[in-house]
Amino acid sequence: MLPSIGAGAAAMRAIGTRFSATAHNVANVNTDGFRPQDAVLVEGPKGAGPEVHVTPKKAFPAEPPALQQGVAGRAEPPLLPSQTDLARETAHSIKDSRGYEANARQVRVSDEMMGSLLSIRE
Repeated sequence: MLPSIGAGAAAMRAIGTRFSATAHNVANVNTDGFRPQDAVLVEGPKGAGPEVHVTPKKAFPAEPPALQQGVAGRAEPPLLPSQTDLARETAHSIKDSRGYEANARQVRVSDEMMGSLLSIRE
């Protein structure tokens, strides 16, 4: 396989994983206590294209919240709201869509070039 096709396909896989993390974050925007995943694209091994590292965001601040009266009179910490930022997730979604399109175009062009080279050889 041509290195350009392999690198483009790897980039498309990495962007797809990052897009999945964004979708997961948006789907849980109303889930109390949810910590969104952070997907970061990093450079992979030379010529292999990018990789993605998905990690949950850091927890809420360490100070303990005030306790509330729970079921059966037990004191329970209140549920904290989701930390998902929809504006940030929307920006990631737009950027990832464009990146996926660009890499798909690069794979198509590389495939067309290989087809042209093979037809010349015949």
